[in-house]
Amino acid sequence: MVKEFNELPVYDIKKPRVGLVGEILVKYHYGANNHAVELIEAEGGEAVCPDMLDFFLYGFENSYIKYRYLDGKWLSMVKNEMLLSLVEYLRE
Repeated sequence: MVKEFNELPVYDIKKPRVGLVGEILVKYHYGANNHAVELIEAEGGEAVCPDMLDFFLYGFENSYIKYRYLDGKWLSMVKNEMLLSLVEYLRE
């Protein structure tokens, strides 16, 4: 299998990179974003979506902002900070 993979042709084609940003459905669900990835690729571009893990990390970090500046719960903030630390550790 590795030998066959290494024999695949590789083309050095430069395509403009187009980032998809916004709500999670806009970035990842083809129906919600009107098939934006397919449209970008049909026009000769390369669609770039951020990692889904970053979306979850944002949610973990958001609990701190809620606790600090809004009416968030301390326990929720602590749990999310621990999850954030764990995910960042595993990511390294």
